[in-house]
Amino acid sequence: MLTTALMVDINSALPLRLPPAAIPMDLRIDQHHHQQQLSMSPSAAQASAAQAREQQLQQELLSLKQKQQIQRQHLIAEFQRQHEQLNRQHEAQLQEHVKHQQELLAQDVELLAQDVVVTLCSPPCSIGRSSWPRML
Repeated sequence: MLTTALMVDINSALPLRLPPAAIPMDLRIDQHHHQQQLSMSPSAAQASAAQAREQQLQQELLSLKQKQQIQRQHLIAEFQRQHEQLNRQHEAQLQEHVKHQQELLAQDVELLAQDVVVTLCSPPCSIGRSSWPRML
């Protein structure tokens, strides 16, 4: 397969470059608004521009308030999630503590029962065997 390199001077195909100041450009989106301002007096045009700026600022403020509300909702949701997680951890710790206390109580009861058995089964040192209660 043969490929042929084609050399084209693209600079000759482009229009001459003009300095940016020589090219007037209207960057406004709303052409109808621009035409109205041209037909207005300078003070009316300024008032209209101020009104448009005020409307733009109001829109930006509304947008910021909506974003702030969304952030607030996210923060509340995150707080609730963390709070629920801490509650679960605390509940698990309490259950573990209760279990440990029950084990200690069971050990104390067992030791106390052993002491009672030992006390009841061993003869007292100062009392003779004849003074023990008789079992039928």
